[in-house]
Amino acid sequence: MIGLKATLNVIDNSGAQIVECIQVLKAGTHARIGDEIVCVVQKARTMGVQVGNQQAVQKVKRGDIRHALVVRTKKEVRRPDGRYIRFDDNACVLINNKGEPIGSRILGVMGAELRTKKYSKILSLAQRVVHQVRCNSTAPAASAKIEDIVSQISKLTLLETSDLISTLKTRLNITEVAAPASAAPAAAPAAEAAKPAEAVEEKSVFNLKLESFDPAAKAKIIREVKAMLGLNLVEAKKFVESAPKVLKEGVTKEDADKIKKALEAAGGVVKLE
Repeated sequence: MIGLKATLNVIDNSGAQIVECIQVLKAGTHARIGDEIVCVVQKARTMGVQVGNQQAVQKVKRGDIRHALVVRTKKEVRRPDGRYIRFDDNACVLINNKGEPIGSRILGVMGAELRTKKYSKILSLAQRVVHQVRCNSTAPAASAKIEDIVSQISKLTLLETSDLISTLKTRLNITEVAAPASAAPAAAPAAEAAKPAEAVEEKSVFNLKLESFDPAAKAKIIREVKAMLGLNLVEAKKFVESAPKVLKEGVTKEDADKIKKALEAAGGVVKLE
């Protein structure tokens, strides 16, 4: 929440950069997302500076007294549905006496709370509006930055998600945790029986074959095959409906297991040959 003397970043191209709250224009002493405040400009851009390839439409100088609309707060705010929302900084947009934005462009994200008020024009200028935050009623939500990353990851296919996990493990040097060692073999014959298997040469490349799929998961399988083989939707649908059919040939063990795992998670039955 924003109180007197609180500083906020200005995320429009009005010319102001940082302001200080000197009055909250509502009952109470603190402002939340969607509340108006009166502020003094503490830092402004110099003349001629371009903001996002666009010239500031109205020059605001240091020391100016302006009205502003709070669009982000560092302190978490509880929404009516019990979820929480918070951001990495306090931010505002400068407005005129009619509640309209002074600038012609808004940079960054803002909370969807503004939809319930009278600021549809400001929302239309925002780069992104945070509608939902995954959180329960007893703990604060992740920051908007994390929510943005989660939103992008949720749009990946299962195969792309698997590649992402592998890349993160490599980048962060995360090693698999070895399973606890089991008890020693109970009898020598078991060890002897295992010896012939050791002599068998392990295959290094495989062919992947889509044997069948769960009819209820047909759409998921089509999407996975479309992304995997670079087909269009019609081609992917025809391919899936012609199962059993070979998906890929000459695939390494690691890639084969990765693809098999992704398709089986989507509802398909895949065989390595």
